[in-house]
Amino acid sequence: MKTSNPKEVLPVLLAGWVLFVALAVYCARGGVIDDSFISFRYAENFADGHGLVFNPGEPPVEGYSNFLWVVLLSLCYGAGFDTVAASRILGTICGLGIVAGMALLSRRQGSPPVARALAVAAAATAPALGVYAISGMKTLLYSFLWVLFLALFLLEEKGARVPVSGLAGALICLTRPEGFLVLGVFVLLRMLQGYGDRGRRWFAALWLAEILVVFVPFLLWRYWYYGYLLPMPVYAKATGEYVYRGLRQFLGGGRYLLGFAKTYGGGGVFLVLTALCLRRLLD
Repeated sequence: MKTSNPKEVLPVLLAGWVLFVALAVYCARGGVIDDSFISFRYAENFADGHGLVFNPGEPPVEGYSNFLWVVLLSLCYGAGFDTVAASRILGTICGLGIVAGMALLSRRQGSPPVARALAVAAAATAPALGVYAISGMKTLLYSFLWVLFLALFLLEEKGARVPVSGLAGALICLTRPEGFLVLGVFVLLRMLQGYGDRGRRWFAALWLAEILVVFVPFLLWRYWYYGYLLPMPVYAKATGEYVYRGLRQFLGGGRYLLGFAKTYGGGGVFLVLTALCLRRLLD
């Protein structure tokens, strides 16, 4: 399929970035989400040499569920940046990356100019992106890593010799605990590809190794440092005496999705895009 000249995408991408930054600045009036201050405290204590703890001097408890985000914030704080400001800057950068990812994907798929412009505009003006860019939360980092992963994964499906999306997948697993569960769909797909095509077995094995060589040592460190394989919020919300509440939360996921779509819009677009991606992968 014939692709467009990269120079044709640049004006659309720049316009999308301007729209997104304007939206983020407008949403900044809403302030920072209070949950983000948990990550801020861990990041500041880590940068100050107290370890990844909420209270210095106390036994470590993993009260956060976004390791990579905390580490990035700690690096910014250690470099002299205000943690709140750093979170907003990082969130905005990730939002710009998402918009750029939409432009890249639409160009690589050979979409017509109008479709490319609509895709970039839809991402740049999505209310959720503007809100979470300045919320202090890890949401846009997690979203950007998924966009990056999907872009690399689809490019690899066109015949890449060396996989690199596995590295992006590993970072996803370090950002959110459920990342590995969602990534499991792609792991299964890669394994089926390797099973059906001997020429792709080494490719699938290398791809999986990229994930495991990062994620497994992280799990071992977590167990050594905190004494658990999962973050404490997971146990508090969905295991032990809270199993019933965890089950209710799981079953309420559909209601949450509908509420999110009602508040921020785009729920139907998300479902359509998901269906198109699955169809593309299965073709």
